[in-house]
Parts: sequence; C-alpha cells; structure tokens
Amino acid sequence: EGAVKVLKKKAGKTEQAEEALLQVHRLRMVPPASKKMLMSFLQQPAVEEMPDDQLSYQAPEAAGYESQSGGVVQMLEELKDEFSKKKSDMDQEEMKALHAFEDLAQQLTDNTEMA
Repeated sequence: EGAVKVLKKKAGKTEQAEEALLQVHRLRMVPPASKKMLMSFLQQPAVEEMPDDQLSYQAPEAAGYESQSGGVVQMLEELKDEFSKKKSDMDQEEMKALHAFEDLAQQLTDNTEMA
C-alpha cells in the first residue's frame, strides 16, 4: 500500500531542465568555457522580466520526465484487492474448521462422560 502511495505521488510531470544543466555544470569533463556559458544561460532573467514584448513569449516548459507507473499502480491495487479477498476467504474457512473441531471435541467429551 505504501508503494502505491509513492507511485501516485510521483506520477505527475517533473520539470528538471535547470537541475540537469546544473549537473552538467558540475561535471569535470565539461570545459571551463562551456561551464561559464551554462552559468550565464542559467542566470539570464526569466521570460517575464524581459522588456521587449516580442521576446516575452513563453513556451511551455517541457517535462523532463513523465511517469510511466500508471500500469504498475493499477496492478498493485488489483493484487491488493485479490489478496484481501483471499485472506477473507481463508479466515472464513479457518473459522469453519475451528467450529467443526470444537463441535467434534464436545461430542467426544459428551460420549466419554456418558460411557
């Protein structure tokens, strides 16, 4: 049940572009000039802050990752339902068996007392 909650919580889209660029910036393999360009790009003002109306068009930010866990969540919920039903059925069988045992034990006790 905890896994289902976690998967549902993270099922939305996640914007990761800035974090991905920061991770690239931290790599040792990236030349200093490229790191400098990345930092200047990341420090640029947001689109809303640009003074020119022609430059202020803001395209929708692409999702860095879109969760594919919907099928897993559904499968886990179906398994939970199936296991709950099986557990309930087995509990009922156990109660019937216990009742039958107690009846038999009572009959044997009664038979030994009458004999």
